[in-house]
This record gives sequence, structure tokens and C-alpha cells, in this order.
Amino acid sequence: MPFRGGSRLTALATAVICAAAFGCASTAASAAPRSFAVKTPHVEGPAKYDRAYVNAFGSPKADDVLILMPGTFGGAGDFTLAAKEMVRKNRNLQVLSLIHI
Repeated sequence: MPFRGGSRLTALATAVICAAAFGCASTAASAAPRSFAVKTPHVEGPAKYDRAYVNAFGSPKADDVLILMPGTFGGAGDFTLAAKEMVRKNRNLQVLSLIHI
């Protein structure tokens, strides 16, 4: 019995495509960076600013670590796409990027 607007095969293909899309979306969401603060030496000014903020991509147990520091007008977001791609291709890599505040 055909469905309205198509056949059972079309409905099955649509269901498979939707399931694959939702699976990819959950994988991409799990690749979100971890963010944390690192205490830095005190310099002139309020002590509450004595920390640096970092985005981390990849496994914290990775043997290889790549540290990226953005330029004057950049930010850690400049590296998000590249960092996600690098850790996807090399599971033994962790990428850290400094967040400008």
C-alpha cells in the first residue's frame, strides 16, 4: 500500500536519513570545547583578573598537545573549526586555545 506522496521505500529512506542526521547532530554537540581557568602570577590590578581562560578540544589524556594563541584582534573562537577538525583526525591530540577577555 503506497503512502500519500510516495512509496514505502521513500518513507524508509526518509526515516534512515533523519536517524543519521540526528546521530550526527549529537556527535557534533559532544565535540563542544571544555573551558577552564588557569591561575596566573599576580600583576598590577585586582587579583580577580589573575587567571587565563582556555578552551580545550580532544581528550584530556592525549599524548600530543597543541597550544594556540590568537592574535591581537582574534579570540579562541578563531580556532574552533580547525581544532575540532584536528582532534577528529587525530584522536591522540588535545588542542588548547587561549580566550581573550
